[in-house]
Amino acid sequence: CSVESLMFQWSGRSKCTNDCGSGVQVKTRSVLVKPKTGGNGCDNVEEERACSIGSCDSNCKLVPRSAWSPCPMACNGGEKTRSKKVKAS
Repeated sequence: CSVESLMFQWSGRSKCTNDCGSGVQVKTRSVLVKPKTGGNGCDNVEEERACSIGSCDSNCKLVPRSAWSPCPMACNGGEKTRSKKVKAS
């Protein structure tokens, strides 16, 4: 009587190897029961897929610059600032 191989369920996918550009995610599974006496085996214990295939370039939208801050000192120096923040990317 032949025994077919029996596999564990697939693991969750790994983190992508790159944040942008081209990377790979992997999921794996282990053999629970090995085939015997002519049973069919499963060769596929690892599966890969492409991830983060988009460009790293980002088209950011910026909010208008803030107004100048008041000078923190009446005399002997001081520094005014203003900022520009990212609205969306």
